[in-house]
Amino acid sequence: MSQQGSERYAIPPGAKSPSGHRWSREWLTGLLRLGVGLGLLSFLFRSMDLGTAMELIRSMRPVWLGFAALLILSIRFVFAWRWRILLADQGLHLSVGSLSRVIFISMFFGSFLPGVFGSDLVRGYRVARTHGRAGVVAGTLLVDRLLGVYALGVVALIAAIAGEWAGNSSHGMLVPLILLQVFAALVGATGLALVPRLRRIRLGRDSQVGLLLRRLLDAVARAIEPAVLRKVVIPVMFLSLGVVVLRCLIFFSLYRALGVDPGLAVTFLFVPLVFVAVLVPVSIGGIGVREVALVYFFATVGMPTEVSVSVGLLFHGLQILCSVPGVALWLAERRAPAEPPSARATSGASD
Repeated sequence: MSQQGSERYAIPPGAKSPSGHRWSREWLTGLLRLGVGLGLLSFLFRSMDLGTAMELIRSMRPVWLGFAALLILSIRFVFAWRWRILLADQGLHLSVGSLSRVIFISMFFGSFLPGVFGSDLVRGYRVARTHGRAGVVAGTLLVDRLLGVYALGVVALIAAIAGEWAGNSSHGMLVPLILLQVFAALVGATGLALVPRLRRIRLGRDSQVGLLLRRLLDAVARAIEPAVLRKVVIPVMFLSLGVVVLRCLIFFSLYRALGVDPGLAVTFLFVPLVFVAVLVPVSIGGIGVREVALVYFFATVGMPTEVSVSVGLLFHGLQILCSVPGVALWLAERRAPAEPPSARATSGASD
């Protein structure tokens, strides 16, 4: 670039670039979310006996803790298997091994990003950067996340119905869960009905945002085709239900590690609701929100605040610990020599 051209794009002294403004906003938002999480934890710490909590941690049962860590690791591979089905349906045939590597890396960085969507952004970026077709990748993540959220409600509802059937209390959650499922079905049906109309709208077709929205709508439209429902959506839904079951068992194991038996029925009712609460991206990695939700729900069965807060923090710590392989994989990638972009990634850049 000539000197005149470089001066044309130079930033005047004292002025800030647009990217600088953007990064400033992101840092500010991150600090606010970190403050929210720490504020919630501080509120909980003031209402509990820290000495009791430390004693619980010191007397942990390592067998139950190890079992929880094993379940957390196994979920990573279920995530990869589930995502592989969705990507393969869109013509992106990646192995479970390569996707597991992406999942491990994204889960580590997701532990420090807001809500539970941070890991989705990381894994979507990594696959789109290598293989292109960013809109298609984003569409698979959207379907994956929607089915995962729906699975949370299904497991909680089944647990509530089973509790009532067995003569146990559903803790007032049965009717709200039924209403929530009806509402989700109505919203989903309305959204699916609007997809064909939205696809006919230009939606800024010439812009990157328009292209991304078009690919998202295409992915959703394809997901409701009968053949795709049978071969893709239903298997992914069953895997999503399996993920929820594993998460419930993780929290059951963590409570048992602290010498407390919350009961499987209660765990399968409350843990999905805790993960629904964590969907709200107001803290980093869900910290603080998760602990408040655990205290709120499990207090209805007499669970002490110290136990539920300790379980939440143990879960967050195990999440980070079990993502250590992702750090090693990420560092290995950075040290490896740069490879030229594949033809597939180049051809899919416009998708």
